[in-house]
Amino acid sequence: MKFLKSIGTALLFLLAITFSLKNNEMVAIKYYFQLESLDLPLYLLVFFSVILGIFIGGMEGVIERVKSGNTIRKLKKEMKKMEEELTSLRNLPLTETRDSALIESTPQSSLQSSQQIETKTKG
Repeated sequence: MKFLKSIGTALLFLLAITFSLKNNEMVAIKYYFQLESLDLPLYLLVFFSVILGIFIGGMEGVIERVKSGNTIRKLKKEMKKMEEELTSLRNLPLTETRDSALIESTPQSSLQSSQQIETKTKG
């Protein structure tokens, strides 16, 4: 893998050298409002543009990575709170509450109510 990386780097370097030899004409860079013009070889203008694009793209990647890290940190904190809540709920003792007693007695009371209705209709 290191060998392939070395070959790729050498090819890019060779490509840059041949590009600069073929494109060494001077180009006038003009600023707005006729401030000052700058004469540069064409290959330098292209190289600077490529380097600037790589830098801007890299900075965008760094910003995105920082945002992702913040999101991950926030989600881990939220997950920890939820796990603590789940642990505390698991450790609650199981006791019979008034609501569960009402639920358990409901079938019997409804059975008694239906028997009372039947006796009233027959009587």
